Amino acid sequence: MAYKTTEAQRKASKEYRKRNKEQEKIQSYKRTAKMYINSHATLDDLILFHNISLKRMEELLSDPLLSEQQKEYYQQELKKGLNE
Repeated sequence: MAYKTTEAQRKASKEYRKRNKEQEKIQSYKRTAKMYINSHATLDDLILFHNISLKRMEELLSDPLLSEQQKEYYQQELKKGLNE
């Protein structure tokens, strides 16, 4: 079977995925979520996800490890996104 990538590249990719399983899993979740939202989600689904994401953002913004400057930055970014 003819591949577009070299054997060395396929081996390196396989090793990377093996060493970074958690990161690969998270990236897969992100791709799946984006595809679902962009291709299949209904308005009800989008409202549900919006509410879930707002709740999660509140949780993350209340993290005591975030500096006030970081919190202010993220809150401004959220406001920009809501106004667009």
